[in-house]
Amino acid sequence: MKKVTQNKAENVEGIVLELGIHDRILMQGLLPKEGDFITIKMVRDICDRVGLSQGEIKKHNVRRREDAAGWQWNEPKEKKEFSFSSAEMELLKAKVSELDKTKKISNETLSLCEMIRDNQ
Repeated sequence: MKKVTQNKAENVEGIVLELGIHDRILMQGLLPKEGDFITIKMVRDICDRVGLSQGEIKKHNVRRREDAAGWQWNEPKEKKEFSFSSAEMELLKAKVSELDKTKKISNETLSLCEMIRDNQ
């Protein structure tokens, strides 16, 4: 993770996180489902940015597992960089803090939560 001077999506200073497919899917699940107008607008912007495109779904063979207990894919060798504004990072950090306080961080979400929490 590294700081950048421009967040392409919002034209403000921001943070770049390198996310794999698993991180991108999990991040969408971490975000609040309800909130005020600004919060939900940020949630939508983040989901639009980190969501998988049809091309990525096809390229990485994203599919339902045979036991229907989740998803599987062919993980790309390199992670993809995504920019987040400081407000978006605060939203993500607040959610990680909430998960921590309520003891809802799982082994599956730990790496993503650490990446978000430890980002300065």
